[in-house]
Amino acid sequence: MLHLGPLRSFWLCIVLVSGGSLFGQHLIDLSQEHINVSGFNAQVDSVIVVFNDTAAIGQVMNSVTSKKERAHFKGPIGQELDRFLRSQLHDISSSRHVVLKLNRLTIAEQAIKGTEAAFAGMNIEFLRRDEDGWVREYVHGTTAFAKSLDATHLHPANIAKALSECMQGYAYAMWTGTLTSLPL
Repeated sequence: MLHLGPLRSFWLCIVLVSGGSLFGQHLIDLSQEHINVSGFNAQVDSVIVVFNDTAAIGQVMNSVTSKKERAHFKGPIGQELDRFLRSQLHDISSSRHVVLKLNRLTIAEQAIKGTEAAFAGMNIEFLRRDEDGWVREYVHGTTAFAKSLDATHLHPANIAKALSECMQGYAYAMWTGTLTSLPL
């Protein structure tokens, strides 16, 4: 029989109770998510993040301890979203090139009558370079929402849903001819 000693047993219990997260961090992974890009006809050349893209994007509740943990992407947010978009938009070939400027991305959870609600708020600008320089063509902000007994696992889907809504809004504005060209 293995005897760990009181101090090692204590730390083993802490790791097990915290779900393996000693430092109170929850990693967001979009690799299993998909977005609806029907009607979106532009090449996304890059993603610009205007805030610290290694900072936490919100807090989630640990399903075991119900303590709040800071939520982060596995890597810098711009790189993670760029990788995700490339995996989703690989079939699109267009002469229109845009840059996504991420102004805000936050997630949150709230306990509501025996369930939890997960929220993802996002604000994106679509930028394009024309002959006179950079222009802002479209801005979209949204909040995605879902409920479950444990909402922590819903955040990647909410982020994908919010991103999809922003891209569909751009596609609709392009289709209706209502994109703007505001110089930056």
